[in-house]
Amino acid sequence: MPGHPWIVWALTDGKPGHQSQTAGLISAIEKHTASDVFWVPCTLNYRWIRPLLRFVGPKLSSAKQEVLLRFFYSIDDLPSSRPDVILSSGGNTAVAQICLAQMTGAKSVFSGTLKRSLRRFIDLIITVTPLSGASPAKNNLVLSLPPAPVPDYVGESSALAAARSVNRARETLKTPKVGVVLIGGDGAGMIYDEADWHRLVDAMVNFFPHDVEWLMTTSRRTGKNAESALQARLDQAPTLRIRQTIWWMQHPERAMSRFLAEGDFFISTKDSLSMVAEAIYTNKPVFIFAPSNGSDNNMTDNDKAAYKAYEDSSYIFPLDARSPSVQVEGGRQLLVEIQMLIFAAISKIVGDKALVSKAELAPPPS
Repeated sequence: MPGHPWIVWALTDGKPGHQSQTAGLISAIEKHTASDVFWVPCTLNYRWIRPLLRFVGPKLSSAKQEVLLRFFYSIDDLPSSRPDVILSSGGNTAVAQICLAQMTGAKSVFSGTLKRSLRRFIDLIITVTPLSGASPAKNNLVLSLPPAPVPDYVGESSALAAARSVNRARETLKTPKVGVVLIGGDGAGMIYDEADWHRLVDAMVNFFPHDVEWLMTTSRRTGKNAESALQARLDQAPTLRIRQTIWWMQHPERAMSRFLAEGDFFISTKDSLSMVAEAIYTNKPVFIFAPSNGSDNNMTDNDKAAYKAYEDSSYIFPLDARSPSVQVEGGRQLLVEIQMLIFAAISKIVGDKALVSKAELAPPPS
């Protein structure tokens, strides 16, 4: 009996980092098999209720789980197609994922660290550091990088194809390199002040050749004060060749894919593992910028371990005067390798009966 496309429900709490990891899981699936993907917005109404939901949610009957979901989550109408697998990332969606998987009979795949009390209810947990415990968890897939959707590998838009063409022309003509600055903000334990943002601009001036052309984008996490501090310092740095700046609080624009394609190297703030991972996947140098007050020591042990692993693998580098001389190992196909590992693990739990190649679904030639 032939298989059918995987029916995939992807829960999202709307947080960019979580949604990026879930989209990365989808990319891994779509790379290797036909699938019908349904995004399901899923927001926890009361954060304070999380400990109680973790305790009772997985143990309730389906009828009571349905009531739990109705009262404590804001969830759009669920797709009519019963899922083969439900994907999720972020603690706010974990209990909802478990309940929906139990109610529908679907397999569950979670990206990120998870409270120990919930781990046995998830079929596959994907992390970049092993889950804590006396022995390795059998349902824990440990990767060198988290799932991330990187357009260079999962289907180029015309804009990305054009950017690649520009890059090739620049290499031929030996034109200046393009540096990309990815700016987050306070989060993951880190707190930046005005002096930090001045220091970031100073690093661009002092550590790199003056002919570098810069692309810079802030994010919804950056805030007005940080953007003002950055703009003020940029005004005092006339030697910087700024090609484009995106100030999210003023005129938000999603340019990450284009910036990833156009950049020759990246400077990323340290508050977002997902943002850093997307830059790493380009296999270009990635330099990390952290607050000077040491607040990055407030990161969780898992985040600290992840950054240590990135450093040990030469995925990221310190931002200093040696930055222009950094070179990465050529030919690494990081995303291809990660996608293969993810799909193999998900395929194992979903089962071959749901597996079908895209070629099987293609219409016959006319």
